[in-house]
Amino acid sequence: MDPQQAYVYCPRCKAKLDLFEYKKVTCAKCGWLFYFNPIPCNAVILENDESQILMVRRATDPFKDYWDLPGGFVEVNESVEESIVRETKEETGIDLDPKELQLFMTTWDRYLYKGIKDYTLGLIYSARLNNGEKPIPADDVSETKFFDHDKIPWELIAFDSIRMILKRYLSLKH
Repeated sequence: MDPQQAYVYCPRCKAKLDLFEYKKVTCAKCGWLFYFNPIPCNAVILENDESQILMVRRATDPFKDYWDLPGGFVEVNESVEESIVRETKEETGIDLDPKELQLFMTTWDRYLYKGIKDYTLGLIYSARLNNGEKPIPADDVSETKFFDHDKIPWELIAFDSIRMILKRYLSLKH
């Protein structure tokens, strides 16, 4: 279901919503206006000293048991870099230095959660891991694993955008 279908009643006055346009909904009764802007999220491509990429196996839906990059949603009052540091720590136990993060690219995708398929805006960074750092799965991650560039499980990657990002990243490395 698209976000437009998820909004039935106005959160301000409780009137039934019926003025849907491509990117927004307006309440005819009180004038409340909501734009369907993308939700900011992040991911980080982490390489170890052997140039292997760290991936995490998702422990929850959407795409439970599929591989992903460490990352997640940007929270209120948090920069993208702060969110990457927090998400990486939560999911892998690794402490990243925000000064070491390099913006790689931005992308968009759709994120299905509880029947609603929201739009996302992904900000993708890269960084090198310090020698010997060992990730430990936690939070919404069931497993962590380093993959050689030619061993990435393409058919088991959770999101189209992550698959595209990794292919782009690897094409620039070779």
